Parts: sequence; structure tokens; C-alpha cells
Amino acid sequence: METMALSLAAAWGMALLTTPLVRKLAFKVGAVDQPNHRKVHARVMPRMGGVAIYLAFAALALLTQGYRPEVWGLILSGGIIVATGCLDDIMEISPKVKLMGQVIAAIVLMAFGVKVSVITNPLDGGVIFLDWWAYPVTLFWLVGISNAVNLIDGLDGLAAGTSVIGAVTMGIVAWQQDPAVAILAWLLAAATLGFMKYNFHPASIFMGDAGSLFLGFALAALSIMGVAKGAFVMSVFVPILLVGVPVLDTTFAIVRRMANGKPIFQADKAHLHHRLMALGLSHKQAVLAIYLIHAIFSLAGILVSFLPARLGWLVLGALTLLAFMGGRWLGVIGRRGYEVHHHRH
Repeated sequence: METMALSLAAAWGMALLTTPLVRKLAFKVGAVDQPNHRKVHARVMPRMGGVAIYLAFAALALLTQGYRPEVWGLILSGGIIVATGCLDDIMEISPKVKLMGQVIAAIVLMAFGVKVSVITNPLDGGVIFLDWWAYPVTLFWLVGISNAVNLIDGLDGLAAGTSVIGAVTMGIVAWQQDPAVAILAWLLAAATLGFMKYNFHPASIFMGDAGSLFLGFALAALSIMGVAKGAFVMSVFVPILLVGVPVLDTTFAIVRRMANGKPIFQADKAHLHHRLMALGLSHKQAVLAIYLIHAIFSLAGILVSFLPARLGWLVLGALTLLAFMGGRWLGVIGRRGYEVHHHRH
């Protein structure tokens, strides 16, 4: 336990020390975020802060678990994701090129044996073997969660904080399956916390795509390594709950855009954090409110991992119903978000 505590402290400290250096580098290479009508910041901000998170996580993961092939797979594929994100932070590459980077990273990770080969049947607790379906399912999961975390990165500390909550609770759930994966999840949380000193409102650096894509990818990969491969009932849903808010916000965005006849990739100002601020919450209050929602989802994920299938279904059903009712009320589903956005701009 003492060694683990030292490793976590080292990951936190390394991110804390390297973030100011990455900040200077971001200005030098032109990785900056210009303010516009969709952004909540009013000055030029350096991005690419995810490099500091990645370096701290990778260094400590290799130091503590470098003997495991899947750890090397995660570091290499994570490096591809960070490089892709850095390119986007510097020169704004096309969505196709960005997607290609994510697909290559996913293929590299699967080559190291990290894939969803079996899932638990949520109805009877039996095991479903995916066979060749393991590859498209794993690819969809890795790319989907990477982009879901990327999508919620709209307020200072939002993507970082929700990732910390998800990683901590993922570690708790993974501990019963694979303690080594739990430690990796906590190293990710510690590195992200070190970065958050500079990213919480008012932020002096953004994590950029280098950070949000990496955090989403790492969380998705760790969930496969330590949660989704587990034989316990409802394991197919637990990882979804542990990244609840990003998945929910992405789902709401797709539903909202389809309902309004808009392309699903067209940006709008009706995300959860936009709507909370439209209701009168301050920047910091909106972020803290989303932390609370995410913590509820994560706690439900822990609860579901211990429950029999039928009770797990009930918890999941109740939570989904509450989420959609809350989404309707806030205006993240339906026309309200679009109407407010149109009226204000």
C-alpha cells in the first residue's frame, strides 16, 4: 500500500511540475484556443495540456507495471491518441484524420490483446463469446468514449474532473477483478488531479484534444482491461455508468440534433454545461453540479457491479428514466437549447 501511495503521489507531482512547461510549449508551437461566440473564455488560451497528463501517467505506469504487455499497448496507443490530439490542437486537422488516428490507436491496443472478447449476458448472468465481433465492438467502445469525453470538454476542469471521478470509481470496481488495472486507473486519476491545479476555473491552460481524447481512450481501455472482461453480472453496463455524463451528453446531443433536423456532428450551445449556465449557474457551479451528477452515475456503477441481474436492471432503468426526464427539463433534449441559442446570437 505504501508503494502504491508513493506511485500515486509521483504521478500527481509529475503532472503538477510538467504542466507549466507544456503551457510554455503550447504558446511556442501555436497550440492556442481563440475565443468565439461558442466559447466561454474571453482570452487566448494555451491548450495541449493533456501532454502533461499522458507523460505522468505513462512514466508511472511503466515504472510500476512495465512487465505487462497490455500496459505497453496502452502507452503506445495512448501516445498515438495524444499525438493526434496535439496535431489538432496546433493546426485543427480534419475530423477524418482525427478519426483515423483514433482507429490506428485502437488497432494497436487490440494487437496487444486488449479487447472485449466476452460479455456477461445481463439477463441470466451467462457469458456471451463475441468471437470476431470482439474487434468492431472494442473499436466502437474506444472511439466512442474518446469522443464522448472530448465533447464535454467545454468548461474549465469539466472533462478533467469527470475523468478523475470515473477513474477512481473504475479502480474500485476493477479491484475485485484485477488490482493492477485498479492501480492504473488511480494513476490516471492522480496525473489528472496534478493537471487540474492549472485547469480548474479560472484555468491557465486547457487540456485540448490531446487531453480529452487521451482521457476518454484510457478510461475506455482500462474498463476493458479490468471491468468489461469480468464475469460478474451486468458487467456490460458498469463501464457505461462509470463514464455516465460524457455518454449521456453525447446521446442527448445526437437525439437533439436529429429532432431538430441538424447534422449530428454540427456543434451547438445546448450541451449540459451550456444549459446549466443558461439557468443562472456560474461557471464553477455548473462544473460542480456535473461532478455531482457524474458521481451519482459512478456510485450506481459500483452498486450495479455487486447486484443480481434483476436489481441491476431496475437501477439502470430508473437512472436512465431520471436522466431523460432531467434532460427534457434542462432543455438538452428537444428544441429549447436551440431556441435559446438562436435568441442569444
